[in-house]
Amino acid sequence: METFSDIRERYRQRTLTSERLVRDLFERIEMLDPELGSFSTLFKDTAISDARRLDAEFTSGAVRGPLHGIPIAVKDLADIEGHVTTFGSQSFGTAPSAGDATFIGRLRDAGAIILGTTRMVEFALGSWGTNTSTGTPRNPLDKHRFRIAGGSSSGSAVAVAAGLVPAAIGSDTGGSIRIPASLCGVTGFKSTFGAVPLEGVASLSPTLDTIGPIARCVEDVRAVHLVLAGKAQAGGAVAPDLINLGILDPAQYGAVDRRISVAFETAIHRMRDSFASMTPFRLPRGLTDYQDISSAVIAYEAYANLGSIASNAAAIMDADVRHRVMAGSGISAGEYDDLNQTILDDRRDFRDTFERFDFLVSPTTPIGPVELHEVDQGTIPMSRFTRYVNYLGLCAVSIPIPTEGQFPAGLQIVGAAGDDLRLLQLAEIIEAKLA
Repeated sequence: METFSDIRERYRQRTLTSERLVRDLFERIEMLDPELGSFSTLFKDTAISDARRLDAEFTSGAVRGPLHGIPIAVKDLADIEGHVTTFGSQSFGTAPSAGDATFIGRLRDAGAIILGTTRMVEFALGSWGTNTSTGTPRNPLDKHRFRIAGGSSSGSAVAVAAGLVPAAIGSDTGGSIRIPASLCGVTGFKSTFGAVPLEGVASLSPTLDTIGPIARCVEDVRAVHLVLAGKAQAGGAVAPDLINLGILDPAQYGAVDRRISVAFETAIHRMRDSFASMTPFRLPRGLTDYQDISSAVIAYEAYANLGSIASNAAAIMDADVRHRVMAGSGISAGEYDDLNQTILDDRRDFRDTFERFDFLVSPTTPIGPVELHEVDQGTIPMSRFTRYVNYLGLCAVSIPIPTEGQFPAGLQIVGAAGDDLRLLQLAEIIEAKLA
């Protein structure tokens, strides 16, 4: 799949039109997606009509911006006019949406073409990427064995990795963009909480949910994020020789697949001469502590939003997701308030970290894409490196790093709250360094 720059250049040279690209992608989807299962709904007629209109605008010189004529897929948790928002469930939505989610409107205004919605973990509540209710997308990197794609934005990552669409939208509450991006060998960005409006988005955890893009490179991720966030420009330049990077202390890792450790250490070695300093840092809490506390908050909020569905025995639901939602029924309002106060206190105390370091780096996941039969739904290893980012209110991007053979791994780069644009500029520098 070509990058946005490649596509735009072909538009300029008149060797490709939006309509031709959209038709080609639908042909590819029809050929490959019955096995991959990344899309839940396709908007074929609408997308072709939109492409034809955008081609006419392009010909007349009315170019809307870097997303003009760029096909995009959307995780099935955002309102799209005329489409039933399923939230990855057979028991959530019934009526077509009366209008678009705010960020969907921004994509349309920027000239993006929405090809369809992508499959996801039910209610976005899981990091393995499985869904026994509506179907589990298959990781396209292994054509012989059914490997998971990671979740909960599984379908979005699969669609990008398989070349079915140049970019897709996901959501990230505890790693749900970065995890599947890492496992599928693509790039995924979790924005600072509040950077992208959540109006019209089905809610798992209103205090932690974020919306962000998955694409093949950082440049394309940044282009989509600027539209989602309503930003006009990418901000000031980042000077690598003035950047102090903090490297997560391996003593905090826990068990990590050897291939990921080797790939991460190799990447750090290749980066070492590019920055002012690269020194270890330790998180104030253990990685699993951030998982435990945020899991309790998510469970409480999920039960508040979705408990009426999960408690209905007649509702068709993934059994593991039902269990996770119902876990929130055992958390009192007082306990929930205490948990949120703990998070706020920890966020305040953590600000000092960014007085010593400009950005932080770690592996994105501790393990790779296991086979479907190896999934243990009673454990949450995938989010061990990602949860603290949401917990502490930070922004982060996962970029693919070279590994042994075809085994995928991601490098997670973390920035302070609100430092999204500088983070993406740094990620592009590191991406080029590791290429």
